Amino acid sequence: MYGFLLALGLLADGQGANPAGGAPAAPGGGGGLFGGGMEMWLFMAVGFGLLYFIMIRPAQRKHRERKDALNRLKKGDKVVMAGGIVGTVYNTEESVPGVAEPVLSVRIDEKTKVTVLRSSIVQMIGAEAAVDSKKEQATTA
Repeated sequence: MYGFLLALGLLADGQGANPAGGAPAAPGGGGGLFGGGMEMWLFMAVGFGLLYFIMIRPAQRKHRERKDALNRLKKGDKVVMAGGIVGTVYNTEESVPGVAEPVLSVRIDEKTKVTVLRSSIVQMIGAEAAVDSKKEQATTA
C-alpha cells in the first residue's frame, strides 16, 4: 500500500530517496498530488471560495429573504403553516408571556383563531403575490 501511494505521489515529500531504487527527488521540489507548497494553498483557497459562492452565500440570501417576508406579514395575508393548515393573518402585534419568539394570530375558519410562532409559517400566499406584482411592474416600466 505504501508503494502504491508513493507511486501516485501522495506521500512524496521530495526530500528522501526513492524506495524503488531510482535517484532521489530534486531538493525543494515539493512533490505531492497538487505540487505542494504554494500551489496547494492556492488550490485550497480557490476551493473554499467556490464553496462559499456556490453553497453558503445563496443559503444566506434565501434565509434573509424569508426573514424579511415573515416581517412584512400584515393583516389579511394568507399563510400556510407547518402542519399544512391554511389561514389568514388577523393580528401581527400579539405576544405570548414566556415565549421569546414573535407570534401572530391566524384565522383558520369563521370561529377558529390560533396563535402561532412566525417561524411556523411555511409559505406566505399574500406576501408572494405582492412581491410578484412589484416585479412585473418593474419589468414593464
